[in-house]
Amino acid sequence: MKQTNENISTTSSDFTQCNGHQDELIKIRKDSDNDDAATNTSSSSSSNLNNSGLVSSVPTNTNELIVLPESSFNIRIQSPGLDTFDLPVTSSELVQEIHQVLMDKEETCHRTCFSLQLDGIVLDNFTELKNIENLKEGSLLKVIEEQYTVREVRIHIRHINELIHSCDIIDLYNGNNGYSLCMVNDITNGDIVSNSERKKAAETNGFDFNVPEYLLPNQKDILLTPLFTTNNKSRPLQCLKVLSYSGWNPPNGSRKLHGDLMYLQVTTCEEKSFHITACTKGFYVSQTTDEKFIPKPVQPKAIFHSLVDLLNNISPLFKKNFATIQRKRCTKHPFERIQIPCQIHPWLSPRFDHTIDFFRAEDANINKLGHEDHIPGQVRDWNEELQITKELSKKTLPERLIRERAMFKVHSDFVSAAIRGCQAVVDGNIMAINPGEESKVHMYIWNNMFFSLGFDVKEHYKDFGGDAAAHAAPTNDLQGVRALNTIDLEGLHTLGTAVVDYRGMRVTAQTIVPGNSAFSILWLDAHIGLHDQCKDLKKLFQVDLAPAGAEFPIPIDPIDQMICCIRELAAPVSFASSIEDSLELIDTHLYNNKKIILITSATLGKKIIPEIQQRNFLIHSYYIFCGCIQNHIDWVLEYIEEGLEIQMFDFEIDLLIRLSRDLSNELIKQGRQILDNNPKSALNYFECARTLAEKAVERDTPKDKNDLHRPSTKHRDILDGENGLIAKATRACNNITS
Repeated sequence: MKQTNENISTTSSDFTQCNGHQDELIKIRKDSDNDDAATNTSSSSSSNLNNSGLVSSVPTNTNELIVLPESSFNIRIQSPGLDTFDLPVTSSELVQEIHQVLMDKEETCHRTCFSLQLDGIVLDNFTELKNIENLKEGSLLKVIEEQYTVREVRIHIRHINELIHSCDIIDLYNGNNGYSLCMVNDITNGDIVSNSERKKAAETNGFDFNVPEYLLPNQKDILLTPLFTTNNKSRPLQCLKVLSYSGWNPPNGSRKLHGDLMYLQVTTCEEKSFHITACTKGFYVSQTTDEKFIPKPVQPKAIFHSLVDLLNNISPLFKKNFATIQRKRCTKHPFERIQIPCQIHPWLSPRFDHTIDFFRAEDANINKLGHEDHIPGQVRDWNEELQITKELSKKTLPERLIRERAMFKVHSDFVSAAIRGCQAVVDGNIMAINPGEESKVHMYIWNNMFFSLGFDVKEHYKDFGGDAAAHAAPTNDLQGVRALNTIDLEGLHTLGTAVVDYRGMRVTAQTIVPGNSAFSILWLDAHIGLHDQCKDLKKLFQVDLAPAGAEFPIPIDPIDQMICCIRELAAPVSFASSIEDSLELIDTHLYNNKKIILITSATLGKKIIPEIQQRNFLIHSYYIFCGCIQNHIDWVLEYIEEGLEIQMFDFEIDLLIRLSRDLSNELIKQGRQILDNNPKSALNYFECARTLAEKAVERDTPKDKNDLHRPSTKHRDILDGENGLIAKATRACNNITS
């Protein structure tokens, strides 16, 4: 016996998506068609979809669900090498869903790089069928083979490898590709077999209804093997000995000009080795060997668009076994092929023979920190995706279906990424953001997710069981988040949360709190941290004002206003009146991977900086204010020579003006870095930077008109005007929208 790797529970809605059995799905679709025909006799299946005349009732309640009838009809699909076949569809389906059906159907499952054309016009994958002109009952959609790119080749090879292993029971135990172990055949005791098999079994008394001996009373040995599925002893069919990327990758410049995209190495069950070239037109066997690179094809002009067609041509055993696997895959009960929102990971597993799989090895050893396969090089903003899908409209039934599909997809992706992240945390593949602390209190940030361990690090559960209570607490927190999600109130949002048990450790994964700045400002002063100081700021933090504040109007303090402006637009501001409190706040902010800006009086600054250096705290910059700069310049210059970034001021308003400008410049810098990939966020950075800089200009402008001092307005040249950064970001956002 062995213990499997992880258990997972997450805050996902109860959605299910079926990639299921073709015959069952077609039957369900036909039943749905009959229901639609019975309830909506005014629509004609032979008419154009754009004139189907969908009817909806006006709701009396704004929260009432509007059900829009859908028209159902049949279309014909013509795929290369196959006879034309009919496919039932509904008007609200996307073209992408037809793609998915073809990639799951037994005869066409090995095709991935193709487009669907109607009367010679390529259909957009994300268009609803009802919006396609001239699409009606009996329309012919042609499957057109498209040219490959490197990305399409990778997708194709991965898909073929998944089809080869689609019936491997070990993949279900390991939870690969979002699937879970299914007990349908065991629970139903074979009732899902075909009618002919059931009759045959009844005639021969093939079904055994005797109670197993291990379930009888007074049994000493309780077996664990009955917990396994009955088909775990069946040996999977082997299609290939080896399917891997070749060591000749990547193609050199000359071969790229000839269209080579990638090289593969295959060893068939007949013990024959082949080197295969993937080019823009498809796949062919080259004359390359393990010792010498010869790119010429073995058979000129013998190029196959599908890798399966090529392997069928060179290996009879592959052709036989692959066809058998696909027939077996397509005869599975639909329940065995459903991806569920929360995967079930069994805690027991039989011993399986360890087989070679180069793609499994690649996934395990190549570090994809935060990079998703379908958007390579980019990190997904999980919180943004979760909240956007929750805000989708749900007034009509089609809108509700689209919303739930989107939520299911994002939740499933988040859970999958959280599992990988938690495994990397426990395995030690991710560095903690507080490596100097004890391992129990380590925290991690990876792939826009925050990870923490289930230990009582602050002794909050000291009187309730310590680490045992802290281990149970995350599941209770999770249940609370799930309860809030179940209510599904408009405007109520929660963080994406997953709790993962892996190798005996409990890890909580959460999306990062939105709106967090990379900076955190700490203001250390013996007076500013007191109750009656910075009253506007205290009101912002919802701290009770002094009793006099309710009776007398509070005068507007420009320093308070500047602090509030910085707090709202650039970075959170924390206040402390003692060195001990400041060090604790610095420690907390560093836990959250913040860049610390420390504002301090000269007297306290002289004391706290040595403490900060002794604890190896990294401070981004220091701002020191004092009554007389000359009295403190000597010790400050010593730290500046050591490399610390320190600025000194003798007026607090001057300090805040400088800080506003510095943060404005930092926001401009960050906005420029993300302008190409995320113009919406960049625009937000630029607008906040302009607001901060203009606030500094306002406070720096002399009230006396005769004063020759003029504030700096360099930011306007950078941000404003037709060629300014705000205009560039706005145009980029409009281009994305259009």
